[in-house]
Amino acid sequence: AAAGATPTCSTEALPIKDAGNVAFRVGRFEEAVRLFSDAIAVDPSSALLRSNRAGALSQLGRHSEALADADMCILLQPGWWKGYLRRGNAQLQLGSFAQSQLSFAEGLKLNPDDKALAEGLGKARQWQQGHG
Repeated sequence: AAAGATPTCSTEALPIKDAGNVAFRVGRFEEAVRLFSDAIAVDPSSALLRSNRAGALSQLGRHSEALADADMCILLQPGWWKGYLRRGNAQLQLGSFAQSQLSFAEGLKLNPDDKALAEGLGKARQWQQGHG
């Protein structure tokens, strides 16, 4: 896959991922985590599936697990900005404000126009000052 390209998953994992996305959209995050985990079992090399599961885990407040998935997402596809967004958000929730800023900044290098990355970076700076 090209460095900046959006990652995909295998044909076998696709219907499971799609079901996970539906569960996520309607707020059934436990179910989404379960489905994304099933999809990861089928296609462990997909950065997309790790990112999706990280998103669902963070909705459940399971930030340490979300961070592990975000790290794996970045390892699998370092040129994709979304892994850095997931990692930054997890680090922010876990109180690692300095690391969080680095993650968001790294993501912005890859996707300078992304609003979520810019907001995350701003929030991380703000929270760090608040906790200083």
